[in-house]
Amino acid sequence: MNSVQPMVPAQDPETHCPSCGRFVGAYERCPYCLADMKQRISLKLVRRVSIIGAVLSLIVVWYATVRMEIPTFKIGDLSPTNNMAIVRVEGAVTDLRTMPATDSFRLDINDGTGHMIINGYNVLELFRESLMGDFPRAGDKVSVAGNIQLSETRGISMYLTSPGRYQLLERPQPQVATLNKVLASMSNRSFIITVEVAKIRSFPTGYTIEVKDDSGRMNLTMFANEQIQLPEQTAQALLRPGTTFTARVMTSDYKGELQLRLLDPGLVDCVQILSTGQAEIGESDAAAPTQGDAPAPAHPGELGVAADAAPAPETAPDTGSAGGSR
Repeated sequence: MNSVQPMVPAQDPETHCPSCGRFVGAYERCPYCLADMKQRISLKLVRRVSIIGAVLSLIVVWYATVRMEIPTFKIGDLSPTNNMAIVRVEGAVTDLRTMPATDSFRLDINDGTGHMIINGYNVLELFRESLMGDFPRAGDKVSVAGNIQLSETRGISMYLTSPGRYQLLERPQPQVATLNKVLASMSNRSFIITVEVAKIRSFPTGYTIEVKDDSGRMNLTMFANEQIQLPEQTAQALLRPGTTFTARVMTSDYKGELQLRLLDPGLVDCVQILSTGQAEIGESDAAAPTQGDAPAPAHPGELGVAADAAPAPETAPDTGSAGGSR
């Protein structure tokens, strides 16, 4: 009678020693007979190849990110499909607002096709230290890149987080001019003027200073956040009728008329007092102005308030606002 031979399972050469036939698992050499597992792919090699591949992949991704060209858009061409995209825009700075209390700043940029608000939150000191003399001023032509936010009710805004995404393209030099020459110019032009304080009117967020020279008179609007950036003695002198000073200013439009703004109160030579007036600001001058006395924001129609309304009290910046309380 024939005996039945037991079935012996086939041995996997990847896991069993080819010499003694014992199971060796992941060993590259049999622990029993010390035979080499020649058909096995080295796990060390797999590990090394995996690590090298991962590092190379990271390098490729980093290089592609750094070298990738950020697309440049006209502000008027931006649409809801670009919402939260990283884009670059180039235009003229029509207004600059710094807020030292929150370490923030805001730029208004116009490229001829539209208007955009550039917000920099908690980075004012970083930008000033990194850019130094290239820190933006009203009238500069600049290039900025960042995430944009589009809103049907609040317009277009951009978040600027790094000085590396800002570039100064052109800076017009202020021209020395008399007030009649300034009045004959256009909005967003910079000048150096020497004038005398004639009258001061206050409003909830600052002062309207009427200045004069031999050629005419104009209103200089100074907001509270600009006043605190001036040296204390300079700020006090500007509120005394009769004070004579030289200042770097820019023109802005309000109700079809030009008004003056300090070019950059943070500059050491923005305002130079030549002589200080003796008269103190009176009760009538310090009273809250009527609607007609209130200076205009840079873009009143885009703030969600009437263009004739007085400026709102100074508040923290609104991340999505297309205007502000200028």
